[in-house]
Amino acid sequence: ADGHQTLSAEEIDAVLDGWNSPARGTGEAWVAAGQAHDIDAAIALAQFERESGAGSNPAWDASTKNPGNIRASSNSFRNYATWEEGIEAHLSLLASYRDEYWITNVRDAIYRWAPPADANDTEGYIAHVEGQLDGWRAAKAGQFVTDGNVGRREKLLVARIRQGVVLARPQIEDMHRVLRWVCNVEFFVI
Repeated sequence: ADGHQTLSAEEIDAVLDGWNSPARGTGEAWVAAGQAHDIDAAIALAQFERESGAGSNPAWDASTKNPGNIRASSNSFRNYATWEEGIEAHLSLLASYRDEYWITNVRDAIYRWAPPADANDTEGYIAHVEGQLDGWRAAKAGQFVTDGNVGRREKLLVARIRQGVVLARPQIEDMHRVLRWVCNVEFFVI
């Protein structure tokens, strides 16, 4: 399998370092698993951030070395001996969605990974993963800020509002700052 990758191992390492992730230094494992399964590892990397803040969320048990929060049962998560094993399992599971269920896009994969029936903000999850991918791809193309980056935040906000999620003031203020800076739009936060 060829497995086109959005990010190189070095770029993944830089992203993980920037996120202060306990999985720092695993860029090669992400790329190798992505290539082996013909899945863009950047998708799984964005999921890792969404699932646990890339392992830096204090409420998440980083000792599981489970970047995708893959379940062992309905109320527990799998544990892996190394980050490399957890990364391999993550990309392997995504590949099984393609091979067993004919899922070939991020939206459908996330609906299977984090379905609304399990009390997930699935639309917000999709917006997060697609937004990260758009941002990384735009950065590789030499762009600093793209409509895709703003669109991701707007999609996330709309998805959360539609699901009745009350936004915290920092989320609203962040949206305000981004829209004011990128779009030169002013609005008031109540």
